[in-house]
Amino acid sequence: MPFDPPIAIAVGAGFRRDIASLAQMQNFLKEWPLAAGDTLHAKALSACEAARAG
Repeated sequence: MPFDPPIAIAVGAGFRRDIASLAQMQNFLKEWPLAAGDTLHAKALSACEAARAG
């Protein structure tokens, strides 16, 4: 599922990462270091999984 236009995410020190699809977003969220009890991250990852499942 492509994103048009891609989503730009700031990843620190002035760097950005362009996310062009749902699969890339899900992988980005899985790779991102988690803070304990980060419910927003869990909800975003769950939303990606639900969208991929249909």
